[in-house]
Amino acid sequence: MTHAQLAAQTTRAPVRLDPFGSASGALALLLTIAAYLWLGRRIRVRGGAPRTALLVGLAGGIASGLGSGLAPVLAVSDYLADALSRVSVPPLFLPAALGLYAALLTVFWALVAAASAWCGARGAPPRASSTHC
Repeated sequence: MTHAQLAAQTTRAPVRLDPFGSASGALALLLTIAAYLWLGRRIRVRGGAPRTALLVGLAGGIASGLGSGLAPVLAVSDYLADALSRVSVPPLFLPAALGLYAALLTVFWALVAAASAWCGARGAPPRASSTHC
């Protein structure tokens, strides 16, 4: 669902999953794995160790995870705040739940990126060292 669709929807109506959103999420996962496999392979071919690929993948995954975790949180926070205003929940419930969601998504993408880069590096042949006589 887009931000405009959420804003136009009444808070009592059920929110339905968008098949396009689910398919784009699966595509994003596959593209991320492919990109970090390629990155790990490039690091190994250029003489880097699998550990280096893992650390680079971890750093990239944290950065992309923060973006992909915070974007939906910001998109739905007003809608959820309005929906929860009719229910008796503690005031810190929504910020805590959205923060946990963003944190878990960040950890997920960091692990996916690190594991993919490491696998890419492990599957690539190391750069041949050139020796001069």
